[in-house]
Amino acid sequence: MRHRSPRSLLSGILLLVFCCVIFSGCLSQLPDLPDFPDMTSGDTPTTGTTPVTPTITSDVSGSCRSGLVNCYGFCVDLNQDSQNCGMCGATCPSGQACRNGGCVPGTSTTGSTGCINNRVNCGGYCRDLTSDPSNCGMCGSACPSGQSCQNGVCSGGCLSGTTDCYGICTDTDTDSSNCGMCGSSCPFGQTCQDGMCTGGCPSSTTDCDGVCTDTRTDRDNCGMCGRFCQDDQICENGICTSQCPEGTNMCNGICRNLMTDLGNCGSCGMTCPYRGICQDGSCVCPPEGSTLCEHQVYGQYCVDTQTNDDNCGSCGYHCLYTSFCQGGVCVCPSGQIMCGSRCVDIITDTSHCGDCGTVCQTGQTCQGGQCICPADTPTACAQPGGGIVCVDTQTADAHCGSCGNACPSGYHCTGGKCCQTRNSPYGKITVCL
Repeated sequence: MRHRSPRSLLSGILLLVFCCVIFSGCLSQLPDLPDFPDMTSGDTPTTGTTPVTPTITSDVSGSCRSGLVNCYGFCVDLNQDSQNCGMCGATCPSGQACRNGGCVPGTSTTGSTGCINNRVNCGGYCRDLTSDPSNCGMCGSACPSGQSCQNGVCSGGCLSGTTDCYGICTDTDTDSSNCGMCGSSCPFGQTCQDGMCTGGCPSSTTDCDGVCTDTRTDRDNCGMCGRFCQDDQICENGICTSQCPEGTNMCNGICRNLMTDLGNCGSCGMTCPYRGICQDGSCVCPPEGSTLCEHQVYGQYCVDTQTNDDNCGSCGYHCLYTSFCQGGVCVCPSGQIMCGSRCVDIITDTSHCGDCGTVCQTGQTCQGGQCICPADTPTACAQPGGGIVCVDTQTADAHCGSCGNACPSGYHCTGGKCCQTRNSPYGKITVCL
C-alpha cells in the first residue's frame, strides 16, 4: 500500500477546505488531521518519524561551516551522518551506514556502527577523532580555545600545508568544502584542485565524494571509492595490506616516518612542541638560537631567548614595563636607562632625576636632569627636619630675604624684609627690621 507524505496529505486537506468554502455543506466530512512530530522543541526525531527538510546556513549565528547543515542545533554532513542521512532526522537502520546521502549496508572500520570514513559515533553523530577539536582523540575531548586537533592531538597551530578552518586543519588545495580559502565550497559535482574548483579530477585520481582521491594509496578508498582498509592496514597499489614501506611505521592507520614526523616523533602520537622539529626521532628546537621553554598555558615551545621578551636570556625571565629583549638582555628604549626593573627618563623623572635614585623634593620638578623649583617659588631652602622646600624669599616668613632668615613673631615678610604694622599718634605705620 502506498503511503502519502504528511506534506502531500496536508496539501490535499487544504484543497478540500477550499472546495468546502465554495460548495458549503461538506466541512463536516473533513478527515481528522494526523499527528505530526513536534519540531519546535529541538528534539531529534527517532527512526520512523517524518524527517524535516534542513535549513542550510553559512552565517555566523548558524555556527555551521560550508558543507554542513544545522539539524536540531547540530552541524552535520548529510552525505555521511547515519543519524541524518540525506535530510535531517533520516536515520539509517542498524547495520547500515550513510554514504552520499543514502543508507547502504556496512559499518565503520573503527567499529562504530553507522559511521564511515573512519569516523566514530559520538553521542549519535559521526565525528573524525583525528581532526575534530570538540572530540580530539576520543569522544568529548575538546581542545582549549585557539587550538586545533591534529592526528588526534590538540595543538597550538596547524601543520605545514594545512589551514585552520573553523578549528579543523584542512588542505585548502584539495578540500572541496574549503577550496582556496576557508568556507569556499565547490558546487555539486566539482572537486578542488590546487585551490580551485574544477569539473573533473586528474587522470591519476578519482572523484570520491567531491575529493580527488588516489585510490592506489587512500585507506578510505582503496582500489575504489568507499572500500576501507582496517585500522592496522595501509592501501598499497589499490590493495589493503598490513605492511608499511621501509623506514615508516603504522600510526593510527597511516604510515609515518618516526624520524621526522612532527606528530609522531620517535613513537606514534608523540607531538613535538610549537616551533619544534623532529630530528632523528627526537623533538628538538631549531639550532638557530632556539631554546625549549615551558608556557603555563600551551606547554612546551621553542623560543629565541635572544629576542623573546618573556624568556630573555633564559626561560621565564620577563622584561618588565617598557623594556624589551635584545641580545638576551632586557634593554630600554632610546633616551631611557634601567633603574631597578624599570626604564626611566632621568631627564624628567622626579624619582630618578639625573641618575637612578635621585629624588626631587616636594614642589620640585626634574628638568634637564636637575631638580629645580617652580618659577613662583624659585629658591630651594633646607628645612630644619631635613629635606628641601621651594620658597619665595620675598614673601616666606620662615625664609625672608634668604634661606633660614625667619621673621620674629608678629612680623611678616614683605619684599624680602620682616615688617610689622603699628598704631601711632599719627596713624598706622610700618616698621621693618
